[in-house]
Amino acid sequence: AKALDSNENESDFSQEKWIVLDLTAPELNLLSPQAGDKFFDKDREINIEGQTDNDAQVEINGRLATVNSQGDFSLKLELKEGENPIAVVSRDQAGNTAKQEIIVHYTP
Repeated sequence: AKALDSNENESDFSQEKWIVLDLTAPELNLLSPQAGDKFFDKDREINIEGQTDNDAQVEINGRLATVNSQGDFSLKLELKEGENPIAVVSRDQAGNTAKQEIIVHYTP
């Protein structure tokens, strides 16, 4: 675009900006563990694994997980005795989110 003032002075063209509207939540596939899984004794620390969009950020129970260039993510999580809720949130660069919640059980 160009601007023209009252003295008919013309500005240079402004720089073009492209904006892409993204309203689509990222893919989120929790691979391990599964809802209702039971862990015992030495399995106090488990690995949460899944897949999402390769440009997304993943939080598991509020902690950032590592996401590789293929969108695979993982995070080690220490379980407490009894029920352990696990909330996985994937957020893309536009701020769209996908969420999965499961509960696993741990008996020492």
